[in-house]
Amino acid sequence: MTSQLMDLTERPTVLTQTIVVIGKESVGKSQLLSSLTGRSAGESNFRGSTVSVQRYRYGETTLVDTPGILRQSDTDTTRRTLDALQEHDQVLLVVQATQLDSDLAEMLPLVAGKRGAIIVTFWDKVQPVEAALEAIERLSKDVGVDMHPLDARSIMDRDVPRIATALQTPKPFLKSSLTARAGWRIEPKPGWLEHRVIGPTLAIMLLILPALATIFGANQLAEWLHPLVAGLIEPLVAHINASWPTWLGLVLTASHGDFGYGLLNMGPFLFVWALPTVLLFSLILGVYKASGLIDRMNVALHPLVRPLGLSGRDVVRVMMGFPPKRLCRSCSHRSARMASFYWPVMTIWRFQ
Repeated sequence: MTSQLMDLTERPTVLTQTIVVIGKESVGKSQLLSSLTGRSAGESNFRGSTVSVQRYRYGETTLVDTPGILRQSDTDTTRRTLDALQEHDQVLLVVQATQLDSDLAEMLPLVAGKRGAIIVTFWDKVQPVEAALEAIERLSKDVGVDMHPLDARSIMDRDVPRIATALQTPKPFLKSSLTARAGWRIEPKPGWLEHRVIGPTLAIMLLILPALATIFGANQLAEWLHPLVAGLIEPLVAHINASWPTWLGLVLTASHGDFGYGLLNMGPFLFVWALPTVLLFSLILGVYKASGLIDRMNVALHPLVRPLGLSGRDVVRVMMGFPPKRLCRSCSHRSARMASFYWPVMTIWRFQ
């Protein structure tokens, strides 16, 4: 699949171009670009702005993944990014099939007058497919650009040439609002996290769970491993102290009382205590992300932290260990300042 894309994008006739990818948060932009290019992203500030973006390269094309838009302040940030574009830059708009009409209504004003195409993700959630494809055709004619429905998690081989062709032959976004409508909105069944009262409380509990599980679970495992590792190391430490040169013994087995701080009598125990913590924390975060809990926690926490100038997403990322620069790559200036203020306090609390 990737080789087909490379063939299409590495022809001598293709000029160097930058394609800016925008969309609301959790529409699958990053997954789309990763699946499409088969490459990892590099992160940097977008030219002429303070917005941090991720860049994907294939052939002579640079795909710039802008932060997902969550609220009005994020929209203003993305608008400033788009205003910094040169005339030759293009836009790839990514919208979600399950709420297609509302996504287009919010995003089209940002790209009006630009050139590009639209990717419709989560297409596997839409039924019946035949009628839905007819709606996509109507919308495509109305907005003036090509629209390509797909599942970003598993791009089919047939999707790659269509997307590559659309990127090489962009069309202008003619309208900032549409007269045509898809006519559907697929909402997931509400759960406990969507409850007005229970949701924020449950989100806070889920937010604290990784730290608690790490403290108790990882520490229990480390306490079990510690004597086993000590039993293996102690004979070697005794041998080094008895027969090796003094200076080398100090490097490997130095100690003060019962506390060892040499490479051999301290190094392995750092792994014993740190590795279970890292593994368990990563495992829990992986489950949160794969199950979609992260996005639902963002929404549930947002009303609680909004008066503080933050969003639910900001709080979740702080608690998960992201520093302000990383977590606020899509924040307004006010949110970034607030996150920088709260991050040290929340980080100290998280590691108590």
